[in-house]
Amino acid sequence: MVVAWAARSRAAGGASDVRQGGGTLEDRIFVAAGGGGGQCGCPDHGAGGPGGLAIGGPGVALLPEWHAAGGGTQSHGGAVGSTPGEAGGFGEGGGGGVYHVAGGGGGWFGGGSAHAAGGGGGSSRLGADPDGSGLPAVREGDGLVRIRW
Repeated sequence: MVVAWAARSRAAGGASDVRQGGGTLEDRIFVAAGGGGGQCGCPDHGAGGPGGLAIGGPGVALLPEWHAAGGGTQSHGGAVGSTPGEAGGFGEGGGGGVYHVAGGGGGWFGGGSAHAAGGGGGSSRLGADPDGSGLPAVREGDGLVRIRW
């Protein structure tokens, strides 16, 4: 049985994964998503969205002039929020690291990033295991995959 815990985060969380047959992103069979980063400066502009199961949670925008980023899905990265944020991509969240830009969480597809608003959470992938289960937004920071025999 595989259980994946997706994360919520103030700084963007990374995904955790299990790979089979190689070390590339395409070899991932289970992915626990990371949460999007919050843009919690002074003043607080919004929290990051939680890592999700099929779809990551969107970020939060507290001020009407800024737009939060979207969460990753099973087929697309999360939408960019206010620029100079970036859309999420396969295996990675949209970039942060620029002043007032909250990064997107990692995942199967990562969440988008946003300027002056929260980044989106990544999406998880539970593989083909019928006993696999997941719990979104139950831990801080990075996603966690646990395998039980």
